[in-house]
Amino acid sequence: DVVASVTVTSPNGGESWVSGSSHAITWTASGLSNVKVEYTLNGSTWSVAAASVSASAGSYAWTVPSANTSSARVRVSDAAGSGVSDTSNGTFTITPVVSPAAVFLNEILANEPGSDTAGEFVELVNSGGGAADLSGWTISDSTNVRHTFAAGTSLGAGQALVVFGGATGIPGGLTNAVAASTGTLGLGNGGDSVILKNASGTQVDAQTYPSSLSSTDGVSMNRSPDGSSSGAWVLHTTLSALSASPGKKVDGSSFGGGAPQPPAPSDSISAETEANDTATKANGPIGNGKAVSGSVSTSTDQDWFSIPVNAAGTLSISLSIGGTADLDWYLSTESAPGTVIAQGFTTANPETGSFAAAANTTYLLKVNGYQGAVSSYTLTVTAPAATLDP
Repeated sequence: DVVASVTVTSPNGGESWVSGSSHAITWTASGLSNVKVEYTLNGSTWSVAAASVSASAGSYAWTVPSANTSSARVRVSDAAGSGVSDTSNGTFTITPVVSPAAVFLNEILANEPGSDTAGEFVELVNSGGGAADLSGWTISDSTNVRHTFAAGTSLGAGQALVVFGGATGIPGGLTNAVAASTGTLGLGNGGDSVILKNASGTQVDAQTYPSSLSSTDGVSMNRSPDGSSSGAWVLHTTLSALSASPGKKVDGSSFGGGAPQPPAPSDSISAETEANDTATKANGPIGNGKAVSGSVSTSTDQDWFSIPVNAAGTLSISLSIGGTADLDWYLSTESAPGTVIAQGFTTANPETGSFAAAANTTYLLKVNGYQGAVSSYTLTVTAPAATLDP
């Protein structure tokens, strides 16, 4: 008789696949008619990719789910339920889809304050998900190329870069700015054009403005809404009290991040406070490496905590339980608190786990007792310094 067996051959650990892409889950099998294909994103919760596939096919075309995790595995088992199965030897990574760079003109000051044309400027914004290589890109007015970006110039996702007519026009402390390579932008106060082209000479964006947007000293024209490539051009003073905001948003705040800044490090908590039994009442923020004491005091008690992440990095979570009770933790995002993306759901003490967190995202962590267990505990979350504030 043939001994039934199955062995997963891919993914088998170490792969990095992008959400939405298609990859083959492969295996070898003997003595089986059909197999079930499953996957986990956190090492404990399994989802069915295919309920029954011919075992002899040895392959299943899988569309990778939308996720951000370094704890994914696949499992292939006998669809008849005999218990014969195999799981990836190691974990693999699933990364989110990153949208391409999207660079456009966002703010233009054609009528400089006073009479020093070095103060004229053109602001570019990248609203895409990836950095843009601006090497060789150009900015022109209606008659000439006024600036060519130097080799190696890069504009990060969510960032702004300003080109001034001259170096003396760059405000002190403004670091995301350069001077026009020709020494001038030459923008007309009575109307003109600003044209942005890539290194191949293809037009990326352009604005032909009327005198109504350039007739007042020191007042720029800006996209409305600010930071939108499809926004209409209006006077800056219609958007905020500022006359211009080179390299910054219209309200003077910084580009690059979009999400609110997390609370100051001194605001991080050291103890749970009730009532924090729902996602909307989560305690926080959790500080990097800072122990937080708490207690699941009744069989229905559950404690929620907020973890604001600055930069992408791995969160290492440890729940140390004060006794023999079984407590568990569950991680989700603030935007989808009902969807568990990682968990510590074993009988271990401490209950540990890790998760590859995305930048500028607030996560929620819930602690509760297994089958009504109650106990005191200490919760600690550690991460790289750039990822989580103290």
